[in-house]
Amino acid sequence: MDKNSMYFVATDFACALSTEFHADLMSRVSVFSIAPKPLPQSSVTLQRYQWVQTPLALVGVVALKSGEVKEISVGLKPEDPVFVIPDLLPHLATRLQSTATMGDIIKGEQMNVLCGSIPVDDEGVKAKIKFTVLETLNREYGVTEADFLSAELELVPAFPPRFVGFDCGLIASYGQDDRICAFSNISAITTLTSIPSRTAVAFLVDKEEVGNQGSTGMDSMTLYHLLSKLVYLTDNTGRTTELRVREILSRSSALSTDVTAGVDPNFREVHEMKNAAKLGFGPCFMKYAGARGKSGTNDADAEYIAMLRALFDTHNVSWQMAELGRVDEGGGGTIAPRLASYMINTIDLGPPLIGMHAPYELSSVADLYLMVKGCSVFLQHFNP
Repeated sequence: MDKNSMYFVATDFACALSTEFHADLMSRVSVFSIAPKPLPQSSVTLQRYQWVQTPLALVGVVALKSGEVKEISVGLKPEDPVFVIPDLLPHLATRLQSTATMGDIIKGEQMNVLCGSIPVDDEGVKAKIKFTVLETLNREYGVTEADFLSAELELVPAFPPRFVGFDCGLIASYGQDDRICAFSNISAITTLTSIPSRTAVAFLVDKEEVGNQGSTGMDSMTLYHLLSKLVYLTDNTGRTTELRVREILSRSSALSTDVTAGVDPNFREVHEMKNAAKLGFGPCFMKYAGARGKSGTNDADAEYIAMLRALFDTHNVSWQMAELGRVDEGGGGTIAPRLASYMINTIDLGPPLIGMHAPYELSSVADLYLMVKGCSVFLQHFNP
């Protein structure tokens, strides 16, 4: 370990460090979370989003009181059943949906998933369909209704990734925000051709979409703890001081890897086209994200950007620079400000997507290739 610096690649699903540290950070996937008490008579109640009439798969874990953890995966195999959140038929939607705003067409309390329909043949049972569902879960997984209180279950789109277009130049898949960056970081750090001159780290974090809190989010002490332990294990004195750790962080550099909004030809007006990210032009640096310009953002140093420009150009990594839509259209945030709060040189880098947060997000094959290459070049060769 270089005791003075690191490089990071980090995602709100994964992060890589190199310094005194390199880092790429990743962390988000669009899914529905299952409520702790999910089984009324007629449905399973979900939280998040509006993916009605879409085949869904149930994945996650159920922790039993015995300490055993049951892994659940139903809907991803071709022979599996799937789950569906039903929508209202258009013939009867005039009053409830036709004049409603998009946010009110399907309310959160209506995100109920069909998970069973056959009643048990037992007159002594009142909730006959619910009994059938619970009986199946108990038979297949040894799970009872009370065990949902200690479960981590999500519903995700049940269709596989596919190439898009006659030329197969695009990738359609759910959760590319931000699995595409996690894949890039992991691919980069596991295929380095030699030991870098600085410590290289891929650091994956969670909870970005809900504020970065929790023991696995970017607001946790995980990164600081990791670095403190590295210093402790490599320092001949066996001592780790807070000042030493802070000095290393201040001499570190990071890529906060997160996707950005690609130009959708149907909605060009939400972008300022001279500063918009386009699919197929390489991963996109964002000097700042945030909303209404730079509200709530990291603002990367000009000198750091210049070094990255030189690095990527030297190693033939095509890239682009963009903003996240027009100033007054909305905006978005990343984990970059959290990394920068450690005094780490930080900038956002990620492939542009079309249809971000939709069940089938679109990315470019070329952008994915160049994203992996860019993360690899950063971890292997960046040396300010």
